[in-house]
Formats: sequence, structure tokens, C-alpha cells
Amino acid sequence: MMNIYEIRYKNARYLSDLVGGTVATAEKLNKSSQQISHLLADKPFRNIGMGIARQFEIAFNKPKDWLDHYHPELWGDAIGIKDEKAGYAVQHPESDELSEEAIAFAKAWQDLCPEQRAVINSTVQAFIYMSENKAKK
Repeated sequence: MMNIYEIRYKNARYLSDLVGGTVATAEKLNKSSQQISHLLADKPFRNIGMGIARQFEIAFNKPKDWLDHYHPELWGDAIGIKDEKAGYAVQHPESDELSEEAIAFAKAWQDLCPEQRAVINSTVQAFIYMSENKAKK
């Protein structure tokens, strides 16, 4: 399970990527790019504390405590394995190869905006919940 600092890091990296990276994020937060790079580096030097987390939320127009919550649909974790250049793809657990459907889905997923990804994720979660409850009856 991820701790609060790992969750904040993933969410902050996601927001930073939306605006073009460390420099743009630093400008948005009115911080130096060095300060932000210490927080968002591949191996960060510092954790994102509560104060800076709230600053991210204000700067990016997110609700209070948004950075503290798990958002795998925005990180790409909801659909599988991260490809450093292309984005995200789905891999069958018993195979080393991706199916054509998984590749097509991953490509379509990459073209969606975060809000569309969130809607799809919510819809799938609702479908799973309904299916599980139907099976219990």
C-alpha cells in the first residue's frame, strides 16, 4: 500500500506533466524550479508535506485534500504497465505479450483527457460493483 507521500508525489507529478513539467509547475506555485525538482525528481530529495500539498491544490484548482487521495485513473495505473515513452498498456498476467485489444485500448486511453479517464474509471468501477452485488444475490 502506498503511503501519503507516495500518493502526493504521483498526483503532483501528474499535475506537473499536465502543465509541461517542473519549470511550469514552479511558476504556477511561485517557487523556484529547483524547489519543485527536489519534490518531483524520479528519486525526490524531499517529501511533499501538507503545506505544499495544499499549495498544489490551490494552484491547480483542485479541491482541498485532492493531492492526498489515490487517483490511479489519472496515473495510468488503472490500465497496467507504464511504458516510459508511449504511456500505458495492459498486459495479460500469464503472457509476456500484449493483446491487440490491449494495445488499441492503451492508444485510445492516451488520447483521453484526465476528466475522460476519470469518467471511464468511475463507470467501470460502478459496473464491477453492480456485477459483484448481482452475483451475491
